[in-house]
Amino acid sequence: MPYSAKRLLIGSPTAYSGKSAAILGLVPQVLSRGLRFAYGKPLSINLDSSPTLGVDLDVQFIVSALELAERQVIPSALMLSSADIEAQLRLTSVTPHLLPSPTTLTEDVDLVLLEGPGTLAEGRLFGFSLLQQAEWMDASVLLVVRCQSLTVVDELLSAQDHLEIAFVGCSSMMCHRSSLRR
Repeated sequence: MPYSAKRLLIGSPTAYSGKSAAILGLVPQVLSRGLRFAYGKPLSINLDSSPTLGVDLDVQFIVSALELAERQVIPSALMLSSADIEAQLRLTSVTPHLLPSPTTLTEDVDLVLLEGPGTLAEGRLFGFSLLQQAEWMDASVLLVVRCQSLTVVDELLSAQDHLEIAFVGCSSMMCHRSSLRR
């Protein structure tokens, strides 16, 4: 049986909640256990008109901050531009740039850390929401939420509704505060 790395998809109910920061915090723990890892962001959306399709700012940040080697970076599986999204909304023919599953690209690592989409639903128009990505890659999910108030519970309950069965198997959540009060 071929070797298969474990996959952890880090997602969030809301955008800008700290998924990249969670990855930066997890990597020292991964390395301290002697595990080899790779990083990727399955869904890359570039809404600019620049020709840098597939160059995701989160990926650039993580690669730079962790000084990752090229072999440790998994290309985005689905790369979308504004034109792709507009064409899909007009229901014209769209062929998104879908690459192989990370399961085929991770033979020499123990763990693949995957940064999920901005929200639980982002990518759904193309069948690639957080839940759909987790199913496609057979990945465990770690939810990250920003705890600005007790209303974070509403976000978690909404995530439970959205993720359905996958949430039952989700044993990890990470909450953090963006500002500390004295």
